[in-house]
Amino acid sequence: MLTHPNLDITNFQKSFIVMEVEFEVGLEKTIKYSSEDDAEINQIFVGFKNAVEIISDSKYYCKGELINAYSQNEMARESFAYNLIRPNEVKKGTFKSHSLWENVINMSPNVCGCYIPIKDFKNNATPKVKFELIIPFTDQMTLQNWRLYPNSIIGDIVEEIRTSLDGLVWCQIPPENVAKIKKRNSYNPAYEYGVGLIPNLPNYFVQIGQESRIVGETDVANAKTDKNSLNTYLFTSSFDNKTIKKCILKNNRLIVKPGSGKIRVGRTHCVGFGVKMDILQQISSALTSEIRIPCLEMKRVLFEQKPTPSGLYATRIIPLNNATNILLMFPAHYSDITVFKNIMYKNVQLFIDKKPLPYLAYKNTYDGRFVSLQLMSYELDNTTASPELIESLSVPLNDLNTNKRFINSLYDNTNFGINYQLERGNIGTNFEGLSTNGKQVLIEFKGEPVAVGDNDTYYYPQMDDTGNVVKDNNENPVPEMWIFSYCYWSLSADKIEYHQNIPDWYSNQTFTSTTTASFTHFDTLT
Repeated sequence: MLTHPNLDITNFQKSFIVMEVEFEVGLEKTIKYSSEDDAEINQIFVGFKNAVEIISDSKYYCKGELINAYSQNEMARESFAYNLIRPNEVKKGTFKSHSLWENVINMSPNVCGCYIPIKDFKNNATPKVKFELIIPFTDQMTLQNWRLYPNSIIGDIVEEIRTSLDGLVWCQIPPENVAKIKKRNSYNPAYEYGVGLIPNLPNYFVQIGQESRIVGETDVANAKTDKNSLNTYLFTSSFDNKTIKKCILKNNRLIVKPGSGKIRVGRTHCVGFGVKMDILQQISSALTSEIRIPCLEMKRVLFEQKPTPSGLYATRIIPLNNATNILLMFPAHYSDITVFKNIMYKNVQLFIDKKPLPYLAYKNTYDGRFVSLQLMSYELDNTTASPELIESLSVPLNDLNTNKRFINSLYDNTNFGINYQLERGNIGTNFEGLSTNGKQVLIEFKGEPVAVGDNDTYYYPQMDDTGNVVKDNNENPVPEMWIFSYCYWSLSADKIEYHQNIPDWYSNQTFTSTTTASFTHFDTLT
């Protein structure tokens, strides 16, 4: 329920969904720990980048009748893209709704996930995990502009959702961070907290079911044969300052046990108020004409060509209908939904019906011009973008002097995409998207790798336990276009409708690219 029968007016901006999710997870490969304290400071995070990504499909009903023009079966990707570009302050201000990297690596409770001690996976165990999700109504892109809804007049709204755990991400928390936290808030003199920085431990999220490096084994080191390497880290015991211990990094997968997922609690908390009868009558009179609430809808379209060692030339022929922007995404695995890294390409350009965007090709996918134009296209140039987005756009994956690939990142860098804005603003209050009036047009994307061979991080995304590039078994899925189009809701005293086309009054007028649409037609009930 998105409304409550005891409320005359529902405040969508302050209402939210609460879920308690439970499932079982396991590691694909067996782990080996020599002592209990080693296992105590090695912890895994599993959760969502944004809580709303648990919703994979949604429909809406009003007064028990299906609003049949709306149906979105790419909700997880749509929600990822929408929350990707929200200001950092918005994400920080909601509890258990977003998993900011800085919160995750410091084991903050303000995440939409949980922390699991690796010792729980000993003997191939599959521990049961449970965590809470808070999903504000307006974290869903289609409801982003809803404010006050007069349910006592129009009727109650119900959202029917399908949930999925495919959008989960995971990572190992840096053991030195865990050691600091555990030593301070639950000190046990029998445990050792002396582990230091492990350089090759991934510093970014990985999609559930995909490989990542974790501390897979700990033991007492052999002073004669064991040495520091990319997959082995030696440190001196803090107990006697003599014993040399070692951590060995190994690739592993975190997998959800099939059929184990359950939603123990799922309910909405509606915030609103009652009003006097004469106010309801005035609102009812105002609804004699339609009130329109703008929104965006995402359509996922796959290109037809895969990347090659020499670069990428991808094409697709499709019509565009009121498209406000095209977000190009580059999965490294077929299962990637919310994890995408920089492709490290140069001479990058998109063509729509042979027209280049931008007019001058991007020199590469990380320099100042590229980042500045991307932030402008996201409308984040005058706000504070999240560190994860900035890191994904601006920090190269290769040494720019030698082109050698880095073995790690400084921050989570799995939020990369190339956004092409097709009209002057994409905040959902103007209908100025690009339409081809049903005509099929050619969309082309081209680019070349900055580094070739083993150092091409897009074509060869995988590295093994020892830091060597994996050249076989790379999936190399096709790149994707996430096309966003303007739609709108219409509210009247009789019903709610969802419209995928621009209003008739608007399509009958001629506007230039700088014309501002009349906001009176789109004002919400506030």
